[in-house]
Amino acid sequence: IAHAADFVVTVVDPRPPFAARARHPNADEILVAWPDDPAALARMNEAQAIAVLSHDVKLDLPALRAALRTRAAYVGLLGNRRVQRARRDALRAEGLTEEELARIYGPTGLDLGATTDGQTALSILAEIVAAARGRSGASLRESGGPIH
Repeated sequence: IAHAADFVVTVVDPRPPFAARARHPNADEILVAWPDDPAALARMNEAQAIAVLSHDVKLDLPALRAALRTRAAYVGLLGNRRVQRARRDALRAEGLTEEELARIYGPTGLDLGATTDGQTALSILAEIVAAARGRSGASLRESGGPIH
């Protein structure tokens, strides 16, 4: 889905079974690295959007710390509202500001009613595009302004 929208996709995961080509056959690049590793940080500093999708606090927190240090227009975090509160509370306890935490789009994605991995990916990508263009992601039917 990301390629169809002209995005370059880099997967960063320190766990070799999860950072495998078989799991991410369409990724442009796969790095077996922690999110705060210099190679990963270099990719994040080039990124327009960063989506933290691990569901693992040991990965989510360093990924969010690193992502929030970048100029990425979008930093998304997968997870329910309880997870969102817990991650923000942990980062707040580390000294991150409310302004920094407000950059997190979480739960990530638009409310499409997604039930499958593909639909969830579409929901996240749609929010990334809307955020990058300064749009709400609301239905065009409900919008009175220009569509492009």
